[in-house]
Amino acid sequence: MKVHKIAAWSISLIVTIFMACNNQKSEKKETSETDTTVIKKVNDTTATADHTATNDQAPPNENTSPNDKVGGYSFTYSFTDASTAPQYHRSYMIKVSSGQVTLTVTSYQDVLLNSSTPLSESAYDNFTQGISKLNIRSTKETTNPGCTGGTSEKLDLFSGSPLHVSGEISDCGGKKYGNLEGNTSAAILLFKNLVPDLAKKIDGTRK
Repeated sequence: MKVHKIAAWSISLIVTIFMACNNQKSEKKETSETDTTVIKKVNDTTATADHTATNDQAPPNENTSPNDKVGGYSFTYSFTDASTAPQYHRSYMIKVSSGQVTLTVTSYQDVLLNSSTPLSESAYDNFTQGISKLNIRSTKETTNPGCTGGTSEKLDLFSGSPLHVSGEISDCGGKKYGNLEGNTSAAILLFKNLVPDLAKKIDGTRK
């Protein structure tokens, strides 16, 4: 009888242990499934946030004009005088950049005047927009080998940008030669208009 009781008690204990183990496995499985669900929700939320942030970024303005991109560029006009005696020879350069205009007057290698004046943002914008409308571009160079000693002018526009144009125009025998086309005369006038009393300043270096 005792043997039967002990056997029954042993079987009951084994069943209890077996059920406890199954309950632990079930709890672990539920916890694992819960963790997986939470991780999936977090990943889905992150992906949604990233997609929203990407879509919220402003697209590039494809209609941007070259005039909207010239804030840091410089423009230079250079006049080289004819070959004369140093006391008569006067070459000069006008450089325009955001915030200032610089005039440099030389007699060959001697710098006779170097002065800068402030340039307002609106004046700079008007200047760059005016230059942009003149359709100045590089072209095949034309020369006159038999003509020497005349004056020459050089334009260097939108320096430091993809719009950069640089070239020279020479005047010899009343004819123009060089490698620029477009309304270069109007461009040169825009430069000169930024330097009040330009002729007087150049003449002042002769004294």
